[in-house]
Amino acid sequence: MDIEEIKKEAQNGDIKAMGILGENYLHGNMGLDKDYELAYKWSKKASDLGNARSMTVLGIMYMDGNAVAQNLEEAKKLFTQAADAGDMKAPRYMGLLFRDGKIRSEDGHREALEWFRKGAERGDITSQFYLGEMYENGVGTEKNMDEAIRWYKISAKRGDKIAQPAMDALNRLGIG
Repeated sequence: MDIEEIKKEAQNGDIKAMGILGENYLHGNMGLDKDYELAYKWSKKASDLGNARSMTVLGIMYMDGNAVAQNLEEAKKLFTQAADAGDMKAPRYMGLLFRDGKIRSEDGHREALEWFRKGAERGDITSQFYLGEMYENGVGTEKNMDEAIRWYKISAKRGDKIAQPAMDALNRLGIG
């Protein structure tokens, strides 16, 4: 389906098309220019109708302050709703909120680890990489090179562009 068909479907009320349109306006994909206003418009409509990925897209917009004022609590709420609704990427963004200290928590790194684990287990390759990174550096957990390598390998095998250089670096150190 090309972008013009997706636009038509979205205008006709197709929730999935609304979500695709919102996400692609956010990232500037599928031949669309980045347009945060349109990203918000379509993602909000789809989110209100229950589209989990659109909840994540809105969360990203609130996290970064794109088309809306930055609101980390709203981002957290949306990521949690999206994760509960099964979105694969939402746990990654929850993990980032905790890992980067954007959401204060007594044990933020441990919470980040658990969110990255949830995303990794759902198949999100970036969460798989971040989980490996946390094990490699002992952040939120004991340092565990076997687990780091395991998650880096999974992520690299699935096409993550950052995981392979991480594996190569460990191999040069004689760890991989």
